[in-house]
Amino acid sequence: MSLLSNSIKDVRDTIGADKVIVDKAIDASGKLAVLARAQGEDNVLRNYLYSFDSAGKLAGDPIELTFEESIIPTNFVIGTDGNMFFGKNLLSGMSAGHQIDFLDSRGNMLFVISDSRVVGNLYQTGDMIYTDGNIDGTDSKNSAKLLPIDTVSPNFGDSIDISEVTSSGGALYAGSDGFYLISADGIYSVNLDSQDTKELILWKDMDTDLNAGTYNIFAAAVISSDNIFLFSSKSSVTDASAPITVSLLAREG
Repeated sequence: MSLLSNSIKDVRDTIGADKVIVDKAIDASGKLAVLARAQGEDNVLRNYLYSFDSAGKLAGDPIELTFEESIIPTNFVIGTDGNMFFGKNLLSGMSAGHQIDFLDSRGNMLFVISDSRVVGNLYQTGDMIYTDGNIDGTDSKNSAKLLPIDTVSPNFGDSIDISEVTSSGGALYAGSDGFYLISADGIYSVNLDSQDTKELILWKDMDTDLNAGTYNIFAAAVISSDNIFLFSSKSSVTDASAPITVSLLAREG
């Protein structure tokens, strides 16, 4: 079986050229959610959430999200109950730790977790939400670990060492059926127990020009091993305005 690409138009045609795409996530119904940010004439940063169906059409009106002053969310996930988790927030004037904000599906703040050990990247798979951190301190030699989040308490569970998975490079992602590693070579599924990886896609084998030699491959939004939203662009240092294409990679057969 192979994964086929169904490309969607330039996302900026929908969200507006004045906005910067910050991150993307998949909700419980399989829709693609995009977090975008713009700075108005008043120099205030505003955050917006857009939802797209699998055909690339806007699903409902965008939501403007409000965070505490000096909080800048850089990634997010959506739980199976529709609640949203925003992480790796940058706190102006603070040098240690990151904050995770919990919002409901309408964008209302529920609660906040702040911890000096947390890096703040977020992962959602099944009913579980994870963040990452250096649990033994802030020294760069410490092993990368995953922390399950108890969304009821809220609190953190026992950490999971992922240093073997991330040591070879690439970025860790989560889908409905587990974790994935996306690297310069392709996309791999990850077994957290054994920390083994299994090849799913190699860019060089793609039957389109979605490959590392032609496109800059941005972060993917993984639904499952059979369905992956992939962001890509032909942008470069000399041409940063090139369209950002969203492709739905769907397994054939």
